[in-house]
Amino acid sequence: MFICAQNGPGGVGNKKGTNSQPRNILWLDANSLGFANGANVSVWSDKSGNGNDAVQPIAGQQPIFSTSIINSKPVVSFDNTGGAGNEDFMTYDGNIIVNTDLTVMFVAARRTLGNKYVLAGNDNEANKNLHMPWKSPTTAICNHYGNDIDDKTLNAGNNVVNVFSIFTDRLASTEVAPQRRFIQDGSELGNISNANKLLSYNGAAIARNSFNDGATYSYHDVDVAEIIYFTTALNSAQQLLVNNYLNAKYGMTIAAGTDKYSITTNYIYDVAGIGKESDGSHLLGGLAGLYLQSNAGLDNGEYLMTGNNNTLNDAPTTSDLPVLIQERWKRDWYIEKTGSHDDKIIFDFPEGITAGQYPQNVSNYVLLYRATTSGNYAQVTTTSVGLADNDQVVFEVSDANLVNGYYTIGTIDNINSPLIGKAGLTWYTLVSGNWNDPTIWTLDPSGALPNNPSNLYPSLNSDKVVIKDGRTIVMNINNVNCDQLTVEGRLDLANSTGQNFTSIRGNGIILIAGDNFPTGDATHFISKGQGEGTVEYYGTSRTIATTHTFFNLKVNLTNATDTLTLIKDITANGYLNLQKGIFKINDNALTTILNVMVAGDVTISNTAGIAVGRGNTIGTYAIPGTMPGAGLYHSIFHQFNIGGNFTNNGTIRFTNQANYVFDAFSTTGAVTVRFTGASNALATLDGITDFYNLIVDKGTDQTYILEINSSNVSNFRLFGANSVGRTGNAENPEVRKALWIKNGTLKLAGNIFIPSLSEGQQVSGNGDYAIGANAQLWIAGSGVTIYCTADNTNHPIAGAIGINNTGSNQALSVYGTYRITNGYFNSGYSAGLIFWNSATSSAEILIDGGITNVSVFRSASA
Repeated sequence: MFICAQNGPGGVGNKKGTNSQPRNILWLDANSLGFANGANVSVWSDKSGNGNDAVQPIAGQQPIFSTSIINSKPVVSFDNTGGAGNEDFMTYDGNIIVNTDLTVMFVAARRTLGNKYVLAGNDNEANKNLHMPWKSPTTAICNHYGNDIDDKTLNAGNNVVNVFSIFTDRLASTEVAPQRRFIQDGSELGNISNANKLLSYNGAAIARNSFNDGATYSYHDVDVAEIIYFTTALNSAQQLLVNNYLNAKYGMTIAAGTDKYSITTNYIYDVAGIGKESDGSHLLGGLAGLYLQSNAGLDNGEYLMTGNNNTLNDAPTTSDLPVLIQERWKRDWYIEKTGSHDDKIIFDFPEGITAGQYPQNVSNYVLLYRATTSGNYAQVTTTSVGLADNDQVVFEVSDANLVNGYYTIGTIDNINSPLIGKAGLTWYTLVSGNWNDPTIWTLDPSGALPNNPSNLYPSLNSDKVVIKDGRTIVMNINNVNCDQLTVEGRLDLANSTGQNFTSIRGNGIILIAGDNFPTGDATHFISKGQGEGTVEYYGTSRTIATTHTFFNLKVNLTNATDTLTLIKDITANGYLNLQKGIFKINDNALTTILNVMVAGDVTISNTAGIAVGRGNTIGTYAIPGTMPGAGLYHSIFHQFNIGGNFTNNGTIRFTNQANYVFDAFSTTGAVTVRFTGASNALATLDGITDFYNLIVDKGTDQTYILEINSSNVSNFRLFGANSVGRTGNAENPEVRKALWIKNGTLKLAGNIFIPSLSEGQQVSGNGDYAIGANAQLWIAGSGVTIYCTADNTNHPIAGAIGINNTGSNQALSVYGTYRITNGYFNSGYSAGLIFWNSATSSAEILIDGGITNVSVFRSASA
């Protein structure tokens, strides 16, 4: 159930005219100003919320605020004394009632007899100047100029000064004649058969008029309590409700048979109601925290009215309570019924009580009643209790149990169902289904019992949502804006857009078929040791153009050939699992370096793969030529960091090169892969895995091992350039080659062929392949073959570019550890194997098996 509060006078209409309600376009209420007696009024603020204020910037022409003029209520007093330039009036935007049906109402009195206008303009053309009401001591007018209801005799007792009346101008252009009616205090003074709307309303003012386009003006001694404009012709029931609101507030007398609210003292605040007459009904109305709604319709002449005594409702109270009721609201409302009908009594927490929020466990709230203003309340037997708009408690009351008297709301459990509410409702999934299906949601925390009495679904920014384990919810609507989302099961966002949550939590799965992960603080969902949730991309090919951080990330596209193309960075604080489809880093045009950071394992199935776009990221860097700065040699390409194990059963190409190019940077897109973290890791290659640059950076010394085990020599290839010399610290240099063991141990097993580790030193720095002091190369498989350098004569490589046949600066230089337990190593046409010792480190050469074939084996000092 959705109940949109009607906050116009008498509970009629609202700011925008939504939900089939009249539009309350202007509402000037002197009682809302709060000025001191005698204060000048420069701005009379519009209470409707539309900002249509009445203004008078000139001090000498500002009316004054007069307190306790009518039923202890204030008015704004205008006078025409003081000579030219000192006559009081205020202007406002008359266009708000142009070209529309209308109901104009005001409460005013004249302080001198004769022709006195409260409302007027300055034109003298037909349907361009609304002016009313007093023409003479005994007559009134309601004229649009040329569309006039003129010289109508005032109601008895209104031919004297200082007598307040409610005047109404009503135009209903589509009704049968008469379309215009002039009404005083609920009695029609006259009408006219003319459906024309106002064509303009220039110079719209309070207490000033002109009939010659503003050449001269007249000013008027009037006291004005309230002015109300609707851009709709109110039906009879709605007019009666507004009249009853004004009648109770100002202690006036309205037409016999129209007074449906008998209270004349104390409970005269925020009077509102619902009702029906032959020309229409008003079935939802209320003000200031209490609303009334017809349950099954009303008959002609039936009404339900309410008002309060303006008690400050700043906190619950424990006074005057029946047994078992723990608290109630301080404020109560008098409710008066005409006729026989079932209705709903609705308490709005944010409107009705200071700091009110959202009702909780609605079954604990009770409706309380007493017949007089004192004594204990009694609990009313209600047909049902539920929620509306999530912030309102709705009591459905049968005709027999709804009697005239004083009502408020109470609770039997002020902890679980406090009378100021709490910060939003929490919705739990009862079963799987679509988000906007109320039958899948419950307020029961276990998610096992139905509890959705108002047939709602999470939609408000105060709502909290928990998707329970074993449930899948499909987001089939856009622009959901809620508070906290907790995913323990599965949330399928499909291609929906505009989802926003204050926070996103849980250990479940969020599936997305677009680039549409919700906005909001996902810290819990994406963090290790917290939610550790999973995001799964599914569907067909698309581009991810948003930077994301997730915990676990799955890619499971519709077809193995579908491509998920990244053009922004992505981070997985857990694992990356590619189940189906191609995970492509960059497109074929962009030149921005992208970062793919995976803290845990990377797994690629036999229906998945990784590719790189052809966008060139190297800029002006070239071999030989301008080189990246210290420590940045490998950083001019896309970066793929892996903190855990790596398993490939598919096809991976971190380069678009078809052949080895040892002496130039790739200009067709490439990726530097780094294995990081202070832990051992295993890379199992059972599918094609073409690396460009490969860096081992495990810990800070040789302790942690990256083992690469390839089932076939075609499953491990290394395509990056290796003709640039090393730089930096001699013992732990920056190895500017395709393979760099920066920290840790690289253990090669299975079937691996590396045709060249170094092709020299085209750019400054020793071109030997260095194993730093913090590094170890461990050859550990009978199918592992490594050449330190290639040789076109003795060791040709088909299609390779950049082989250096000179033999210099292509040796294996060991500062850390070279180890072989199985397999084959050949130094090629180079200076052999050189081991280095220093005051802080000593090289280790451990030959425990396999073949090490070197042309020279020596100490660097030899």
